[in-house]
Amino acid sequence: MSLEPQPIPGAQLPPGSGPAVETQLTRGQGGRVLANTGVWSPDSRWIVYDVRSDPAGDAFDGSRIEMVNVETGEVKVLYESSRGAHCGVVTFRSFSGRRIPRPTGSTA
Repeated sequence: MSLEPQPIPGAQLPPGSGPAVETQLTRGQGGRVLANTGVWSPDSRWIVYDVRSDPAGDAFDGSRIEMVNVETGEVKVLYESSRGAHCGVVTFRSFSGRRIPRPTGSTA
């Protein structure tokens, strides 16, 4: 996967900081929807999002939670729903690097 940066037209940056660039990190069917906060991992290497059926993300029908490494483009599936359930609006907890286990007997 090539992570070729593309210039962002009209972007304003401080003098000497170079051109602003936009890089597409994911590809595939459907849309990747980011929450409005907490999408960056504590180490600033990953962005977390949910995958929905339509590119605009208008339908809340996500079946997967994924994260993408912003340096390499590697994508990891963190969660996949089942039995017709949907998932979405995922965020990182910025104050803790630990994972929280699901309760015993959880069907999620």
